[in-house]
Amino acid sequence: MNGSTLSSSSRSRYKRRTSEASSSHSETTDSELNSRCENLLKNDSVQKFVGRCQSVWRTDLDQMPPFECFSKDIHSVDAKRKFIEDVRVGDELCVRVKRVELAALYVQPLCVLHPFKRSAHLINDFQVLVGRSVQQCSRDIRTNDILKVVVDEPDDDHPLNLQMDDSAVSRAFRLGACFLEDILEILSENDLPTYFRNAESLHKGSTFEDALSEYHRCNNPNLAHLYGIEVDSCLSFLPELEGVDFSTRSRAPYLRRKQDEESSMQSVMKGVERIRSGESQLAIQNFNKALALFDVNIEALVGRAAAMEECNRMDEAKEKYVKVLKLKDDQRARDRLRQLQRRSPSVEEITVPEKQRKLSSAEKEELKRIELEKRETERRQRREAAEKLAEMEKFIAELKRSQKT
Repeated sequence: MNGSTLSSSSRSRYKRRTSEASSSHSETTDSELNSRCENLLKNDSVQKFVGRCQSVWRTDLDQMPPFECFSKDIHSVDAKRKFIEDVRVGDELCVRVKRVELAALYVQPLCVLHPFKRSAHLINDFQVLVGRSVQQCSRDIRTNDILKVVVDEPDDDHPLNLQMDDSAVSRAFRLGACFLEDILEILSENDLPTYFRNAESLHKGSTFEDALSEYHRCNNPNLAHLYGIEVDSCLSFLPELEGVDFSTRSRAPYLRRKQDEESSMQSVMKGVERIRSGESQLAIQNFNKALALFDVNIEALVGRAAAMEECNRMDEAKEKYVKVLKLKDDQRARDRLRQLQRRSPSVEEITVPEKQRKLSSAEKEELKRIELEKRETERRQRREAAEKLAEMEKFIAELKRSQKT
């Protein structure tokens, strides 16, 4: 019984070994990869791994300075606006106390402690008011002290609303108010995030590539061996941006062109309003100004042709419509040009003054009769007015005589 049992188990092991030995090299590689993934995934090992290595992604331990520290084209106003837009409620900041008041502190943000990296060294005159509670007022805080604050809900008066770390205050109350000064420990320069201290110590002229080449996490040979990738390979996910000059010198022509286009459209809008108010001649001047700023403004070309058409400058209007169609297949220009081409001097309505018309004998008699009636009416009105005036004068004279008597 025992011998047969052992022989059957040994045969099963032999079959399993032979089946494993007969697998190909690619299958062996897949099995190794599967075993690695299985070891990571079973029993929530991934979450445990992340929990153990949470310090790896902590911003206060990351040594690489943020990218904005290497830029020379960022203005203080833009950096401040971007800083306020990016922080969210609950983010932790490191600030330096600039002025101490009884119920508030004036602090200068230095950097973001959690959850991302951001240095505020580019922002000039950046001071924020931080309120102090009664419990926090018992702590002796002085100028140039470094504190950790938390971002709170903003309001209309405070777009960046900061509050002191209430977790330390609550711990102090649980332990007793006498421990408040020990728990609300003021940070030192060494307690600042490593990336911020490295950014402050950057040499003048240092580039992002130089700092990246000295960053040990990007040159770790163990990672290259573990994952089978070349960490120092020349790979870019944005190849179209390689070699592009982002300096002000290259951007200035583009900005000027955009500004001219916007000013040109403003002149076009003024010209349209002129046409609507019946001032077509002045509208042409607005459209000419728009084309002087941006010579291929289709809206200005169409508007100028329409204004010329309103001024009965048909030939010039046709030329302008043709020019528009050469630049762009515009439906409005095509329709207006078709209407102008259909019009002919032989079928145009001609308005003749009344005096130049040849009247028939009946029409002449009728006009003569109307003229006589008009004259008679005017004569009668003048006579009635004279009679009324004489009566008024007579009444006034009698009134004066009665006053004398």
